[in-house]
Amino acid sequence: SILVTPNTGERTVISINATKSQVSNRLNLLESLDNIDIILIDGHQIPISQEIIQQAKIKQIPIVLDAGSWKPGLEQILPDINSIICSDNFYPPNCQNSEDVFTYLQSLNIPNIAITKGEKPIQYASLKEGSGNIPIPQIQAIDTLGAGDILHGAFCHFILSQNFTTALAESAQIAAKSCLSFGTRQWIQSLNY
Repeated sequence: SILVTPNTGERTVISINATKSQVSNRLNLLESLDNIDIILIDGHQIPISQEIIQQAKIKQIPIVLDAGSWKPGLEQILPDINSIICSDNFYPPNCQNSEDVFTYLQSLNIPNIAITKGEKPIQYASLKEGSGNIPIPQIQAIDTLGAGDILHGAFCHFILSQNFTTALAESAQIAAKSCLSFGTRQWIQSLNY
């Protein structure tokens, strides 16, 4: 169930995670990597993610992790991630704040790390581009449902042709635009792509 507050556009999702519904038929997924440019993983399906990552490494396909919250088993795949975009609710073991999260992820040699904080600037650290903040467009949100997923999808599109910080900034623009209309798809009609 999803509840959206009309005055602020904030949403609440009532759900269970995928621990009780793991992928069982893995063969078709692994065979499907032949024409793939990038892979986005969200940490809900760790066993199949491990298998996909191993195949992706052989084929040199970059891996992006949507790190919404810490999930047991993530420590097994984190060293193979090229870019990680964390929510402000992502806390690996013994991490209490964003600084701890950056330190933990940098110790695993993840090249590109970002932490989103809703309408606040995105914090980032990149081996090639340094660290800093990326401003978020200030809008009057109508519906924030799906904004994080839209940001991650847009990032996967942009990172294939742009550097990390530019891809994050472009993705933030798209995610902000998605919050200006109700639902997760109506905003697409206004794009010029």
